[in-house]
This record gives sequence, C-alpha cells and structure tokens, in this order.
Amino acid sequence: MSPMPYMTVGFSRKTKWFAPFSWVIRATQWTPYSHVYVRYVDPVTTKQMVYQASAGMTHMVSWEHFRARNTSVYEFSIPVPLDMWPSLLGLMQSHLAVPYGWKQAAKMWWLDLIGSRRGMDDGTRHMVCSEAVTYLLMLLGYDVQREPDRMTPKHIFDLISGEHNGIQ
Repeated sequence: MSPMPYMTVGFSRKTKWFAPFSWVIRATQWTPYSHVYVRYVDPVTTKQMVYQASAGMTHMVSWEHFRARNTSVYEFSIPVPLDMWPSLLGLMQSHLAVPYGWKQAAKMWWLDLIGSRRGMDDGTRHMVCSEAVTYLLMLLGYDVQREPDRMTPKHIFDLISGEHNGIQ
C-alpha cells in the first residue's frame, strides 16, 4: 500500500500529572503543549507511526503506544507528494537513536530568555523534538527562519498553523 499523501504534525503534552519538564516548556512558551511529533502511515506495515525526539533519543513508536502516554492538543495535516516519501522516511531513519538534547533544551530556554538568536552549533549530534520535525519541514520546502536547533514547538506551530487547518 502507498503511504498516505500527507503527514500529520502534532502538538502534545504528557498524559500523566507529574511531568515537570512538560510544565516548564508549557509555562515558558505559554502553550497548552510541550512536544511536537510527526504521525504517518508506514508504507510497509500500513500502521500509524509517530516519529519524535523524546525519552532520551530520536525514535519511532506506534500511534497506539504514543496515545497511551500523551494527549494530542493540535494536529495539522501536511500534504506530501508521493515522490517525497522516500526522502522523508530516509531522513527520519538517518536520525533514529540520535541522543536527546537535554543540554540543548536548557540552552535554548536560556538563549530565548535573554533574547539571543544564536545557534547551538550542535548539528545533529543531539536533537530535541522540534529540531527533528524542523528538518522534515525544511525538506518539504518550508521557509524556516531560525536554525533547526533553535526551533521550539511554538515556532513550528506558528510556522504551520496559518497554512493548514487544524484537525483533532
């Protein structure tokens, strides 16, 4: 079966009550979400999968597994030409198991707090969720105005929310 002609960019928060990292992100960005992910249909298994940087690394999990631990707040359907799927899936696979950027997340928070637009100079050695999604959006031709390692979930929301209808 061919992959669906779109991917879904979603914004979520942890389902469990005690999630201090999520609290900090939501409080500092003034958003009801703390995480961004990509949901798509795997072209081989036809199962819905989630690509994300979370829980210590960049990885893929089933949609069922993801929903058991997270609450989706917003989702946006992004059209993807069929000839772009091999490149998108290849990019996702090339970033699997990249360690989560804990220090990067803290540095992003600090640089945003002081109003700096300086990059992290980390490349893809470590990733946060928004950076992983930003690389996919750039591949699809989105004009990202910041370095990928400085994008936050709110930056991605602002980038795509005006262009696509939100779905729940």
